[in-house]
Amino acid sequence: MQINYLDAISSVLNMMKQPDSACKNIDMHRTCYTTLFKYLMDKGIPFSMDAALDWLEIKKREISYETCSQYRNALFRLEHYLLFGDIKSSFCRSEDSFFCRSGISESFFRLTYELEEYYATTQNPCYYHTYSVAIKEFFRLATSLGVTEPEAITIDTLIEYWNTYCKSCKSLARRQNAVCAMTALMKSGEETTDIHIHNSRIYPTDSLEYYTYFKEYRQKYDIGTEVEHKLSMEPEEVE
Repeated sequence: MQINYLDAISSVLNMMKQPDSACKNIDMHRTCYTTLFKYLMDKGIPFSMDAALDWLEIKKREISYETCSQYRNALFRLEHYLLFGDIKSSFCRSEDSFFCRSGISESFFRLTYELEEYYATTQNPCYYHTYSVAIKEFFRLATSLGVTEPEAITIDTLIEYWNTYCKSCKSLARRQNAVCAMTALMKSGEETTDIHIHNSRIYPTDSLEYYTYFKEYRQKYDIGTEVEHKLSMEPEEVE
């Protein structure tokens, strides 16, 4: 897809100027975009987000950590605009938070944002923090298997996820969190064609339905011995 770089950065900067925008560091964003543009022109490289991140990798040897962080956020907002048409993105924590480096299909990448927004507005945000790494690892695996749309997920995809990611988790709590995250996604698909998750009962509660559902997965995939499950607030690995 051809991208008009100058039009894109102009749109991002204009959005940052709006009264309701929380992004106020316009000068640093403009400096980042201008410096990147000059680099691409000098090297004869067409714009892409991969090329932009390659430039940032070179540039960070010359600039301070704070400036590098500001540049990274500027590029993150630019990619978010190209994908979603707005700049309402969360803080960029690492390079693989970028779509072009995530190893996740565009549909799954969009879904991670919709899930994060849903947890923030409708559920307890701690649940997304607890599940986010497991969800992203599942989406990476699914994409690597050629599964690029939520409706194409099968039980074989889940079994492969268990055999690769879940078994590598060091603690029972982490494995349980991974299964709970997948349970939420599966229940969502069963109850609605909308990829948003609407039924709060699918999240860890003291209800019989939750324990019955989790018990079936524990037995089928040999998660561990019969233990009382509580949602672990053990921090996931921060990307």
